Amino acid sequence: MKKGFVVLLVLFLANTVTYGQKNTALAKIYPDEYQNNLTHSGEIYDFDKLTSAHPNLPLGTLLRIINLENNKRVLVRINDRISQFLPWQFLLSKSAGENLNITQTTPFDIQYEVLKIGTTQPLMTAKGIDQEYLNIQKYRAKIKGKFGIQLGSFSNQKEAIDFIFDLEVKGFTQIYLNENHLDSNEYKVLIGPFEQIESARQTNTRLKSIYNLDGFVIHLN
Repeated sequence: MKKGFVVLLVLFLANTVTYGQKNTALAKIYPDEYQNNLTHSGEIYDFDKLTSAHPNLPLGTLLRIINLENNKRVLVRINDRISQFLPWQFLLSKSAGENLNITQTTPFDIQYEVLKIGTTQPLMTAKGIDQEYLNIQKYRAKIKGKFGIQLGSFSNQKEAIDFIFDLEVKGFTQIYLNENHLDSNEYKVLIGPFEQIESARQTNTRLKSIYNLDGFVIHLN
C-alpha cells in the first residue's frame, strides 16, 4: 500500500463522525486567559457558554460529554480548534467544566457522543484567510525588557500563529510575534520579558524539561 494512500485513509478516518457511538478521550478546561479571544469559528470565546475545541470535528457539532469520574454530563458545541498533537482531544469551556464538576487544570477522562454534526464554516476574508489569523495584533506589541526567550522562527505567518495558539493552550500568556520583512519573511515567537538573564535561562531550562521546547535566550533591543 502506498504511503500517500495510507495518509489519506488516516485523515479520512479521523474526520469520520458516527452518530450515537460512545468514545472515550482526554479533556481539559480552557485557561482563564483565553476569555474574549477569537475562536476558529469567528466567535468570541466566552467561558460562560457551553462550548468546546477539538482538532477536527466539524464546527457546530453538538456533543454529550460525560465525566467518567462522577457521571456528570453536559451538552457542548464545537466552535474552536486545538492542535491534533496535544495529549488531550477536547478543550472545554469553564462553564462546561463546572457542569462536569471539574475544578482541576490537568486533563481528565471523558466519554463523548455525537448528537448532531455541525455545518458551521470559519469566518473567511475576501482572500480566503481564516478570521483567527487576522486577530494577531495583540502579539505584535513591542516586547519591553532586557531579555526574552525565542521559542520558534517561521517563514509562514500561519505556522507562527498556530504555534502561538498551542502555547496559549498550554497556559502561556506573555507571547510576542516579531516580524522581519526586510531580508526575508521571518516570524519569531518570543516570550518574556525578563530583567535578569539568569531568570530567563532558568525559565528556558524548565520549558525544555516540561514542554520539550527548544528555545534560547536573546538580548532585546
